[in-house]
Amino acid sequence: MNNVQLNFFRAASLLLVLALLSVASADGNGYNSDNDVYLQVENEAAERAASRIGVGRLGGTAFGVQEGAHELVGDSSGQTVEHYYIWFCIGSECVPIDPFEFGG
Repeated sequence: MNNVQLNFFRAASLLLVLALLSVASADGNGYNSDNDVYLQVENEAAERAASRIGVGRLGGTAFGVQEGAHELVGDSSGQTVEHYYIWFCIGSECVPIDPFEFGG
């Protein structure tokens, strides 16, 4: 694993931990893509790098893990957690970030 991949893996791991910590119990109706936010980077070099290291595959995995965490909270508490994603996209390669919000 080269330094770029290792740093990206560390950043992705941190995002995953933050996503799992973000599942504070709240009443709501689950995932609403209408509230999603997109951050788009259009840079040829960045797009090539994102493609080489598999940002799109990571994004799919991250989305599944984060949705699984929401499902786990819902199954164990009987509540759903209203949430949305910030999609960080480099070209067509995207990674979802589930921003944590504490509310009552």
